Amino acid sequence: MRLLKLQFSTATGDRREWADYIDDLRDQAETLIDGTPSLVRYAQGVFEKAWQQGLRAAEKSFARHGEKVFLPKECPYTLAQVLDHDFFPE
Repeated sequence: MRLLKLQFSTATGDRREWADYIDDLRDQAETLIDGTPSLVRYAQGVFEKAWQQGLRAAEKSFARHGEKVFLPKECPYTLAQVLDHDFFPE
């Protein structure tokens, strides 16, 4: 949801907090994967489910804030991009 908000929000202002939050989530995911290497084999399935949850949450959040945005139904990011600390959508 956070990557979608960062990429598609029409809100103006400082977005550094959003990027910081994304970094924190990536750290948590990395710690979880490092602590449980067997999760790697399930990563794609979990990612696909998380995409649907994130899309639903982003749609609700945008609606709550009165933002009318078009969100893609298919995930525009790869799992590698989502976990990459240097990746932020434009």
